[in-house]
Amino acid sequence: MKSVTNLIFFIFSELIPIIIGKILLVFFWKNNILLTALYAIIILVSFKIKYEKREWAILLLGALVGLSIELWAVNVVGFQTFTGTAAGNIPLWMPLTWGYGFIVIKRISVAITNF
Repeated sequence: MKSVTNLIFFIFSELIPIIIGKILLVFFWKNNILLTALYAIIILVSFKIKYEKREWAILLLGALVGLSIELWAVNVVGFQTFTGTAAGNIPLWMPLTWGYGFIVIKRISVAITNF
């Protein structure tokens, strides 16, 4: 039998890589290359622990959507700016964050739907 406690634990466990990434952001935000590498390692470790069919495609889609949105917000609208940026005036790690966010949203959505 499924319980609310199990669902909450599952949701929290899916958010752990994002929480770790945000903690790393606090310490390494000035080093774009290092932070990008650390985010990539987090994603690879997360996939090693749990990988579902075609999640690489979801990661890529999320990264492309995120890249498009960030490029539009920064370069077209001027909505935000980043310090220590790289290509297109956005940090290199940003599309990785978007991509993995798509995966987490998918996993949590499926868990809630099947609850």
